[in-house]
Amino acid sequence: MAKKKAKAGDVIFVDRGLFRHFGVYVGHDRVIHYAPPKGEFKFDADEACIHEASMEEFLDGDETYYVCDFSEDDHRDDDDDSWWDIFRSALEAIVGEEEPKEQFHLYTPQSTIARARRRIGEKSYDLLENNCEHFALWCKTGISESRQVDGLMGCISTVKLVAKLLD
Repeated sequence: MAKKKAKAGDVIFVDRGLFRHFGVYVGHDRVIHYAPPKGEFKFDADEACIHEASMEEFLDGDETYYVCDFSEDDHRDDDDDSWWDIFRSALEAIVGEEEPKEQFHLYTPQSTIARARRRIGEKSYDLLENNCEHFALWCKTGISESRQVDGLMGCISTVKLVAKLLD
């Protein structure tokens, strides 16, 4: 991820403190993202839908957004592994529960935008399995994943693995 000006087809996000909100930048200060319609003051998953919005609406009062940087070699940013990730990986290696990582395809900016536009109107928001990060990363890479959810689940898995080792 980098602090730079977004180009059409980039995956961008806003850091909201406890979470990051993701979208696909389509150009001309427009973003396609998974969120409630403008004007909703309280987040309601039943009201969330994929829609095109202004950058101002996407930022929702924030001034800074970040552009996700996708490498051809690896779509994961291994430089920011937390000690939880490192500890969990070591435990998984001991217990033998590590899952292989999916391969990804890096779509062109035009294809990324087309994939995002095809899902406009979707109302299948699920915090753990189909959130704004799942959507935006799927548009760019074809893989529906959320590092935020993975991090939370990793913490839970670590606790389970430690409990398993202590049994």
